Amino acid sequence: MTVSEDLLEFTLCSWSLAAVARPQAEVLRRHVTDAHPRGALVETCQRMEAYAAGGDCRCVPDRRLRGFDAVLHLATVASGLDSAVLGEAQILGQVRAGVSALRGAHALGVDVAIAAARQLRSEAGFDATTGHLLDHALPLAGIQARGTALVLGVGVAGTAVARRARTLGFARIAVASRREPEDPGAYGGDHWLPLTAVSGAGPFDVAVSCLGPSAPELTHDDLPRARGYIDLGSPPNLAANVRPVVRLADIVGAQTSDPVEAGRREKLHSRLREILEGRLALARERSDTPLGRIRREVEAVRQREVARIARLHPELSPQAIENLTRGLVNQIFHLPSERLRGIGDAELGERFADLFSAPEGTHS
Repeated sequence: MTVSEDLLEFTLCSWSLAAVARPQAEVLRRHVTDAHPRGALVETCQRMEAYAAGGDCRCVPDRRLRGFDAVLHLATVASGLDSAVLGEAQILGQVRAGVSALRGAHALGVDVAIAAARQLRSEAGFDATTGHLLDHALPLAGIQARGTALVLGVGVAGTAVARRARTLGFARIAVASRREPEDPGAYGGDHWLPLTAVSGAGPFDVAVSCLGPSAPELTHDDLPRARGYIDLGSPPNLAANVRPVVRLADIVGAQTSDPVEAGRREKLHSRLREILEGRLALARERSDTPLGRIRREVEAVRQREVARIARLHPELSPQAIENLTRGLVNQIFHLPSERLRGIGDAELGERFADLFSAPEGTHS
């Protein structure tokens, strides 16, 4: 099977979780799993997605993509371009874990997408975490970063939000969870509250819910008094009677309507597409083709130069050297490679490849 044929079998089915209530989300999760028995499930803060390689499903998703478009979407999600916080740090690991079921016989689409996402993230220098959702939520809630904050949940998201609240300027931060942690400070809080007893605490300037999808929905009576509430759960943690509240969908909507933010994401998405196309082109070049021979010889030179640069410039990180050299090689060979493919002259291709073949014994 050729690379192109392999990619044609790669399929994405996606469902938005923005307006899905907590009980319906569990039903949807079972439905998605049953409809894609040999697929991979990726659930992020905004969506539930199933990736499959081969075969058709009978599900009715909000969105379905196939082939290159599906691979590009996977790379987009993994790079954080679709996240409420652009380039959030946690998303790449979540996606990699979710699609691990497709590694092996159908690894091409997954491997190329993840590699492209990693390259873009490195180039862009993303350093945001889930905690930066607080930066977007507070202005929507009309609340300044000062006074007291309560963070419900001490998982990865809750810890990131509590630590970000400290950085932004909140003077006192409480964290709440089912079980008491040995050290609330490790989760960004000054003190701990049992989740079942937070309604009697406070008042707080803001209460932020970061509970996982298995947590029960909280009503107004379950919560302490606060000037405003922020619900970062997906599906939502807080019931409809909790007000005033800023939900994750509100944050996503604000990001989408911001022309500056939208422009930056579009530019990064164009670069990601370029990276992905380049990596797929490399994958198509089998070792027995002229272009494959050229790539193999050039890659050997590049690897030697990477090692040499690392010795001469220890102040440069290995990733920086890798990005610089790989990017330079790809830029130099992109146009000649495309033209050689377009000509379709096998004899010319072989003669051209011979120019790059180093004499025996010179690879030192």
